[in-house]
Amino acid sequence: MSRRFVAGTAAKLAQLRSRDLSGMHLPALFIDGIEIGGHTIVVALGVDAAGHKHVLGLWEGSTENAAVCGSLLGNLIGRGLATDRALLFITDGGKGIAKAIADTFGALALHQRCRLHKRRNVMGHLPEGLRPLVGQKLDAAWAKEDPEGAERALRSLASSLEENHPGAAAIVQALTCGQGSCPCALAARKGHGLCHCP
Repeated sequence: MSRRFVAGTAAKLAQLRSRDLSGMHLPALFIDGIEIGGHTIVVALGVDAAGHKHVLGLWEGSTENAAVCGSLLGNLIGRGLATDRALLFITDGGKGIAKAIADTFGALALHQRCRLHKRRNVMGHLPEGLRPLVGQKLDAAWAKEDPEGAERALRSLASSLEENHPGAAAIVQALTCGQGSCPCALAARKGHGLCHCP
């Protein structure tokens, strides 16, 4: 790798990590850890009201590490990320990022576990032949406008998997009320009332 490439990349990264965010209205923020060349990089991706995505920051470390995640959030806030209004965080479910979000944003943080990660976790506990059917049932539950109907569909799916695929059943069960990705929490985020989970 040439010195010129390394210098140019470092300059672009420094520019990205210092960009002013104060003019951006971002109702949602995705945070995920990705593996690049044996290193884990935590990426913050903002979504504006029009649905456009903006890379906001990169931080080396893991979403399991609260200090790393807190540093990333602190950097974003220092560059102007609003902290005076509710913000929906979609994450991979790492405990470190969940703690950093709660510590930094408190009651203004709405935290949603990424459905893609949940789907991968469920599918990883199933035989190949059963994955399409279970995937369709997850999609059908998540597509329901009625939170109670979504809740019933998820509980029914978990129950149907319990005997032969308890690992998958436990993950589906974790999608129900009181577990952080519940249908009533999703409805609350759409403006259809408040989540009544503990």
